[in-house]
Amino acid sequence: MRRPLSLATRTFLLTFLAMCVAQVAGFFTLNAAIKTRIKEGLKENLRLTEQQRGQQEAEDNRRAKELIATLSENAGLKAGMALSWEESNPALGSQVRATIEDRLRQLSQGLDFDLYMVIDTEGSVIAAVGAPVDENQARQVISDVSSGPRLIRSGKDLYKVTSVPINLGAENLGRLAVGRRFGISSPGAHGYALLTDRRG
Repeated sequence: MRRPLSLATRTFLLTFLAMCVAQVAGFFTLNAAIKTRIKEGLKENLRLTEQQRGQQEAEDNRRAKELIATLSENAGLKAGMALSWEESNPALGSQVRATIEDRLRQLSQGLDFDLYMVIDTEGSVIAAVGAPVDENQARQVISDVSSGPRLIRSGKDLYKVTSVPINLGAENLGRLAVGRRFGISSPGAHGYALLTDRRG
């Protein structure tokens, strides 16, 4: 017949068991606290990264718009736009278009844009250099110029396009639109996680 454990032994075992339970509970509590801290740290880092990217994108857009605004003041470009307004002869109209496209090519030298186009006040493309753009896509560019750059489609590619007005004195002749090919690795792509095509 076994002898019952002494009071001292039972006290020791109960104390040891309580310490083990406390250590296990402490481990899980500490582990949960560390995970929470890590998650909060990651969220804060992500927020700061998004904020920095947003600021960088805003600065890039501002510089691009300033550059394009400078291009829109080109005298040769304005002269070609004025001629396109006045010319109704299709043959001469083609010559005017070719002249404007030559001017766009000259203006594009040394720049890293992929698309240049001149759009009249009705949304029609007068001249374009780079990717071909249809009228519907061109109208998207001028539909809401206050909202900043727009994404338009040309074939299988998307382009991030910024446009500025082309004015001759107080008269608006149309808009100059300039764009870069848009991809997941493009600056500011994080802001376009969901892309929609209006054509379905």
